[in-house]
Amino acid sequence: AEKAAASPTEKLHVRADRLMYDHLRDYVAAERAKQECNYAEAGKRMEHMMALKAELNTISPYFGWHPFPVYQEKWEQERMQNINTRVAGTNETLLMPMPLEAKFKTDPKKEGEAAGWGGPKLDDQAWLTIRTSTGWQNQGLVDAQGKPLMDEHGHPYVGTAWYRFDGVSIPDSAKGRSVWLFCPALVNQAWVYVNGEAAGERKYMQPWFRPQELEVEISKFIR
Repeated sequence: AEKAAASPTEKLHVRADRLMYDHLRDYVAAERAKQECNYAEAGKRMEHMMALKAELNTISPYFGWHPFPVYQEKWEQERMQNINTRVAGTNETLLMPMPLEAKFKTDPKKEGEAAGWGGPKLDDQAWLTIRTSTGWQNQGLVDAQGKPLMDEHGHPYVGTAWYRFDGVSIPDSAKGRSVWLFCPALVNQAWVYVNGEAAGERKYMQPWFRPQELEVEISKFIR
């Protein structure tokens, strides 16, 4: 299309399409970088997205218009910078990323704590597998009764669910150091168990608040 465009109007239209396409490519690349814990790359992609939107806005004021300029590229770019400083700085280091997938089970009756679902010896072979990079509603999963976590009317499962990570190995470089579990985004409330022991929690936050981080020191629970 860029080669075929001849008139100034055609070239402008194609340029606008190119900017939108590149903006989408940057977004996908930024999300991939986050999953790989490459927060510096994610921040760069967000910064480039802002430059693309600025050029789009010069083509038309309706492109790149922000009626409510919150939680968009600039905010996310700064968030990525802050996280990257934490995991790659001189005082804080990313020891190891948690697995992208976990075992998963809903707990509508909140029986998991009494049943020891946070224990290391629990047989979770029958549990489902979930991706931690997105919410549970859109992964085709089911609840404890076999019902979809998002029904045909768009109603999601509302309640407690468990994520289990097995065989997480902390490197020897962590010995003698303060070790923390950090989640950049977790909606809306969470309790953390390490080797069957309650390590901490993140209080409930309204779902529209950002960021919804979780940070719990787990040093004394590591085995």
